Amino acid sequence: KGLCGGINSRVVKQVKLILDNKGDKEVELIIVGGKVRDGLARTHSDAFTKTFDEAYKVPVTFSLASYLAEQMLASSAENYTILFNEFKSVIAFEVKPLSFKGPEVLGESGVFDEFEFEGEKEQVLANLYQFNLACSLYGCLLENVTSENASRMTAMDSASNNAKDTIGKLALQYNRLRQAKITTELTEIVAGAERSEERRVGKECRSRW
Repeated sequence: KGLCGGINSRVVKQVKLILDNKGDKEVELIIVGGKVRDGLARTHSDAFTKTFDEAYKVPVTFSLASYLAEQMLASSAENYTILFNEFKSVIAFEVKPLSFKGPEVLGESGVFDEFEFEGEKEQVLANLYQFNLACSLYGCLLENVTSENASRMTAMDSASNNAKDTIGKLALQYNRLRQAKITTELTEIVAGAERSEERRVGKECRSRW
C-alpha cells in the first residue's frame, strides 16, 4: 500500500542479505503481501515457493495465521524464520527475525517424555507445534500491520503539514502580488489625477495670457 514504503523496503533489504549470505544452505521463501514479492521478483524469484498477495486486503485474523502456518509446514525444513516489522513507536519500527526449529525438535528434545498423551504423541506434538507457530505468526502479522498503519499515519501527518505550509506560502505570495497590483493601480490613478490637474492649470494660464 502507499505512504509506507519503508515498511516493505526494509524487509526486502533484509531478505536479500539473507539470500546473498546463505552459502550452501537452501532457502525457500513464502511471501505475504505483493510489495515484497515485487521487490524481490527481479533478483531472487527462484527462491519463491508461495506468495499471498491479498493477505492484507482484509483485517488480520487468527484463521489467516493458521492457514499460513499450515502452508509453511507443508514444506519440511530444519528451521523456519519469520521476518516482520516490530512496532517500536509511531515513528520507529525495525525488521526482526523470529526463528523456529523444525517440528522434529519436539520429539528429540525429550521435554515431553514424562507427560502422558491422550492420543498419539506424534500427532499431539505436531498439533502443538502448528498451534504455536500460528500464534507466533499472528503476533508477527499484528506487529507488521501496526507498524504499517503508524507509518502511514506519520506520512499523512507530514503530508498535511507540508500542504498547510505550502498553502501559507502561496497565500503570502498572493497577498504580496495583490498588494503590488493595488499599489500600482493607485499610483496610476494618482499620476493620472496629477496630469489632469497640470493640464487644467495649463489651460487656465493660457487663457489668462
